[in-house]
This record gives sequence, C-alpha cells and structure tokens, in this order.
Amino acid sequence: MGNTEARRKPRASSLILHEEDLHTVERQYNAMCAGQATISKRSFDITITSFVQFAEETLHSSEQQAKWLISFGQPLHTIVDCMVESFFVCEEQGCCSSDRALLVDYLLVDGPQEPITYERVHQWLDNSMVFQMIVNRVFDAFLLGRRKKALPFLGEHHLLSASALCLIINYLPIACRYQWTPLYSSNERGLNFAKLSKAISGMGACLVVIESKSGRTFGGFANAGFVTGNMYRGDKSCFLFEDHHALAIYKATGLNENFAYLNCHNDTLPNGLGLGGHGQHWSFFIDAQCKKGLSAPHINTFENCWLAGEHEFEVKTLEVWRIGRDVRVRFDTLGNEIPLEEDDRSQTEQSSDDENTYL
Repeated sequence: MGNTEARRKPRASSLILHEEDLHTVERQYNAMCAGQATISKRSFDITITSFVQFAEETLHSSEQQAKWLISFGQPLHTIVDCMVESFFVCEEQGCCSSDRALLVDYLLVDGPQEPITYERVHQWLDNSMVFQMIVNRVFDAFLLGRRKKALPFLGEHHLLSASALCLIINYLPIACRYQWTPLYSSNERGLNFAKLSKAISGMGACLVVIESKSGRTFGGFANAGFVTGNMYRGDKSCFLFEDHHALAIYKATGLNENFAYLNCHNDTLPNGLGLGGHGQHWSFFIDAQCKKGLSAPHINTFENCWLAGEHEFEVKTLEVWRIGRDVRVRFDTLGNEIPLEEDDRSQTEQSSDDENTYL
C-alpha cells in the first residue's frame, strides 16, 4: 500500500523543469510537426492538432492549471517552490536560493490554506498575476517547448534580482514593460548628481534602483519620469518596491500627488531626487550630493513602507532605467513641455524604432 502510494505521488524534485527537459520537449514537438503526426500508446492516439489544442486550452486557463497543480499531490509550498525554480530555468536567469525563497513567500502570502482544493487554488490563480505568469511560462515550455522569455534581459551586472523583476514587470504598463534602457549607473559614472540629472531629466518613464550601504535594495517607478524643477510628476501608476532583504510592491494610495521629484540649485525647496513625500519626509530621497538619502515610514503617497529601514541612509549604488520608448521631451524653465518640431519628432520615432525589445 505504502509503495503504491509512493509511486502515485511524484517526488518534489520531479516537479522541477530542467534544461534537458526543455531540449527533450522541443525535440519531441519538432518531430511531431515534421510529420510524425500520430503517437500510439495503449491505443491512445495524440495528433498534433489535439495536442496543440490541449496545450493552448491549458495555457492561460486558470481552471485547467488549478487541476494540474492539485494533481501533483504535493503541499502547496512545495509546488510553488518547484514552479518558481522551473521558471528561472526556462528564463535562463540566475536566482540565488534566498531570493527565490522570498518570491515563494511573497506568492504564498495570499495563497490558499491547506488542505488545498480546486476552488481555492483556482481563486488564488485568478488573483495572483505574478504566479499566473510563472505557471504560464513553465507550462508553455513544458507543453510546447517554446523559448519566448517572460522577463526582459538587463545584462550581466545590475542591482535587481530576478525575483524582484518578476514583481516589477507585472506592475509596469503593459505596453512598455519589456523596453528597458539603462540611463544611469553609479558603477559607470560614479555618484554624481549633475550627471544623474542630465541623464534622466525629460527622458520619460523611469525606474530608480538604490542600494544602501546598510544592505537594503529598493526603489520606485515614475510613470512620467523626472524633470528638473520645483514640481512633482506622475500619477497613481507610480509604485515603490523592495528587493533582496524583502520582496514587496507598494502601490500609490491616491491621497496626494507627491510622486516623482527632481530639483537642484534651489534656495527654498529640497535639492535632490525623490519619490513620494516632501520637505524632510520621503519614501526615499537622494540629496544633491548623491551620497546620502532620507527615508521614512507612514508616507501616505504610497502604501505604508520603510524602504531604507533608517531615516538617513548612505547611497552605495544607484541605477536608473528608462521604461518604454525614448520620448526626448524638452521643457522650458517653468517646467512646461516644449512641443517637438517635425524634424525632431521624426528623429525620435526613428530612434524608438531602433530600440531593442524583449518580446
């Protein structure tokens, strides 16, 4: 009885998709498409058409996926952990065990309680866009051998973990979530506020990533970018995030519009870069020396968080990415947008068409 049950219940390690599995699935699917249209096993025929139909019905169907996940016969934590590990295999993204564990914990915060049932898992999948992305990617690779990536490739050296990237892209606007362009990196340009301002002002939507000397990694997305001047930009599409020591997204509350701020050479207003806050109270703020910053809890622009974990922090590394197309917006001294001339507009469109995307 015990041996029979053991055979029926797959081991946790067998749930993890490995690189060799991807090659096997790809070879089998290509062979089917090349003319081996029928596979016979115990008088059960699977045609290319029916297989693809089954795969497409399973992909992006939370009902079918919920049934599959329950059929694994493992605790939900084990299933999610194996799915996450398989996802990073598919993405060919390195992810350390601690960051992967943070992602699993994040996904399970609102997960169904044991014992899991179809109804609970189905409802959870419908409400978890991050896990839905992970499951779709793994099933896509397993069923059809597809290699299309779910995450953008950011290069070899950057601050964000692959786990944080999973969260962030799901909160970015759909139209631009795969268009990432590095605008500024302190590893290349040093911590220099003049260079930072010049690199990002008027360049469109930006994602700021900060590593403090205390070991915290955090930042935020400014949907309208930063423009030098005594004004805020952005709307409720802005958000904050944490990485490495914790994994979280903090959305805008709608209580005020103190979003993206960039200022310098001002005698009365703060000089520096910030997101969420004012005066001496910010979700995060980097001073005009680009060395130190401010951070506080209970800033009501966003959901409650304390990104740096200290009121004053020292900046170790700073990155800014443009998210979306190169807009090349120009502003006058009062912060008003200067309309592009026709020649400038055509150059901008050509530059945008030349950008690489990860779709």
